[in-house]
Amino acid sequence: MMNRDLQFIVYLGGGLAMTLRRGVARVAAAVAASAVPVSCLALPASGAHQPGIAPHTSHTSHISQTPYTPYAPYAPYAPRTPHALHTPHASYVLHAPHTPYAPYLPHVPYGLYTTYVPHVPYAPHRSDAPHVPYVPYMPYVPHRTYRPYTSHVFRAPHAASPVSCSSSRQPALAAKLAADIQAARSGRVSSVAVGVDDPGAGLVCWFNPSAPFDSASVVKVTILAALLRTATAQHRYLTQREASLATAMITRSDNNATSALWAELGPGALRNFLSLARMTQTSLGQGGYWGLTQITAHDEILLLRLLASPNPVLGNTSRSYALGLMARVVPAQRWGVPAGAPVSLTTHVKNGWLPRSTHGWRIHSIGCFTGPGRTYSIVVLTQDNPTMAYGVSSVEAIARVIHRDLNPGATSAPPAAPARAADTPDEDIPPQPGIP
Repeated sequence: MMNRDLQFIVYLGGGLAMTLRRGVARVAAAVAASAVPVSCLALPASGAHQPGIAPHTSHTSHISQTPYTPYAPYAPYAPRTPHALHTPHASYVLHAPHTPYAPYLPHVPYGLYTTYVPHVPYAPHRSDAPHVPYVPYMPYVPHRTYRPYTSHVFRAPHAASPVSCSSSRQPALAAKLAADIQAARSGRVSSVAVGVDDPGAGLVCWFNPSAPFDSASVVKVTILAALLRTATAQHRYLTQREASLATAMITRSDNNATSALWAELGPGALRNFLSLARMTQTSLGQGGYWGLTQITAHDEILLLRLLASPNPVLGNTSRSYALGLMARVVPAQRWGVPAGAPVSLTTHVKNGWLPRSTHGWRIHSIGCFTGPGRTYSIVVLTQDNPTMAYGVSSVEAIARVIHRDLNPGATSAPPAAPARAADTPDEDIPPQPGIP
């Protein structure tokens, strides 16, 4: 700035004093006309300018942007005009609302917030804070600890509902039977499903009617019924081979005969019968494993109704044939629901027994009991039995109270004891991928 002033002195000579007086006069007039305080007129040191302000920028349109030419003698003083002096103050005022928060942003990166989200100290700010302290402990309690592998064999799951019995004709009998069935299963570790159907008394009882079970050999009655239905639809009798296989399958629970009929009927004929019988809760075993068919007490009662009462699915000849085979089951396999049955009634029974690595022994027994003017059916399905004998006793304890309540004062037949050979698996099921 000093060099520039010396140049003016050299070029202008004696006119310098006049020029300075005119400049001072103009500045004074401008200051008087503006509202800028006198303190705002302090000028920066020579050769320096304020940060962020271009030293040669002017808001006065008539002042040239080339201050170094001799034709713009007032250019050095342009930054000192009141308009220019307002520029730095205006710029700071405009940015002032944002600057107080800006310095804190670089110190709190967004990523740092995510590390604190799972921590409990932030939970009190949430509406569900009382529940948060328990969440961190869940990962340390594996699901299998709630139901260990051995519990499938020795511990029964909690029942979804109590025993339910109803009768429009004998409500007192229904209430007594429900209480007695509940008492009979009390204290047992077996998982149980029960169905009772007595059309003469207008009585039905249910306990876990839709719980699925591996069928074991009780599915053989379904196979027999599907065979009889298929023959009827084809307007023919059973062939000698079919009759021989059916007899062995039911009376001796022959597995080879069962596998042969299962394969010959095929899934189409079996599913057709299930559809006609409305046994919608029954699912056929896959890969030829008929013993892994999923059954329920509800569907087994429907099956026994078809055998015990006239219906459009199975004719009288077919029903009599099936019940006749079930009445001829060998003595060693007449345990289960026949226990406590009156001697005056004919027992038609089919049992199943199958141990597996989960849920222990499956011990099932289904049967019809017929006599002059008297017909009723009982289904008891169990699993989680530690041994076959334990499962048999669970089934028979329930069967006895049912026969006693339905036939008060009647003389019951002595129970049959399972043969020694019956303590072996009912069907040889090798390990299968995905099927425990």
